[in-house]
Amino acid sequence: MSWTGDDFAHIAVEQARIEEAAARGGSPVLICDTDSFATTVWERRYLGTDSRRAWEGVTDRRALYLLTDHAGVPFVQDGIRDGEHVRAEMTRWFEDALTATGRSWVLLTGPLPDRVDLAVRVVDLALAQRASFGAPL
Repeated sequence: MSWTGDDFAHIAVEQARIEEAAARGGSPVLICDTDSFATTVWERRYLGTDSRRAWEGVTDRRALYLLTDHAGVPFVQDGIRDGEHVRAEMTRWFEDALTATGRSWVLLTGPLPDRVDLAVRVVDLALAQRASFGAPL
């Protein structure tokens, strides 16, 4: 398959549209496996650092990114995935991109129960912070 910057821009816009529709469903939490920002990292993977078309579709309303560490998670080839050889590099690229753009993120590591526990705790904390009132004037 041959990708173009326009492909990634389209994916980012469509991802944002679908997320917005899901968010309007009324739940205080929307958890997505990917988003328009992640599309920019994948664009770098496939097209290099010169292509930045996906940034045109990036929406930036996420309270928190939960980044799953590749370490300790068996690789399962489903016929679509790039391969195990890119996992560590992609994790670093996501860490770097999240940090460089000032996004709030947490790296989920360790056994699955530990990852889930940490994810629940940080989402609960984010919800509590958003639901609290400011100090009286």
